[in-house]
Amino acid sequence: MPAPVDLPPATSRERAAWRKEFEERGREAVRVAVYGGQQPYAGDKRDAAIEWLRKKEIADEKRAAKTYHYLKWTLDAAIAAAVLAFIGGAVGDRGYSSLDAGLAMSSRCKQCNQRLVEIDNYGERLIGCIECNRWTWRGRKRPMELPEDDLEALKAVVASKGRE
Repeated sequence: MPAPVDLPPATSRERAAWRKEFEERGREAVRVAVYGGQQPYAGDKRDAAIEWLRKKEIADEKRAAKTYHYLKWTLDAAIAAAVLAFIGGAVGDRGYSSLDAGLAMSSRCKQCNQRLVEIDNYGERLIGCIECNRWTWRGRKRPMELPEDDLEALKAVVASKGRE
């Protein structure tokens, strides 16, 4: 039996050519060639093919992990949105508006400590104090005053609701 001949290690140029060949042939063809197909790889080329296959598997695992985490995050966000929508619907069913929810922290007048009231003033939604006659709406910084006759009518409505 002839003695095995030790070949010099593959050069970087040879390894680059092999990687190009592996890419062209595809993963399954390289796997078959490594594990004894029609034209099996041997020596350094076989080692390079196994390393190339291993790197491809690692890249697939990383890609799968990223996809899993993205899908999990998306599902969590969808569940959170559904819960918030449900809570928002339940709050809306009780007669509260989203504007009322925003006023929860400041539902009293800063000057006289009376409860703030929400009214419809000719199509504008105003929030303010009947006692101080200071009214504002979303997006407006400076308060305004209602005309005296509107304010008297509003006080009469509030007084009649209080007697009911």
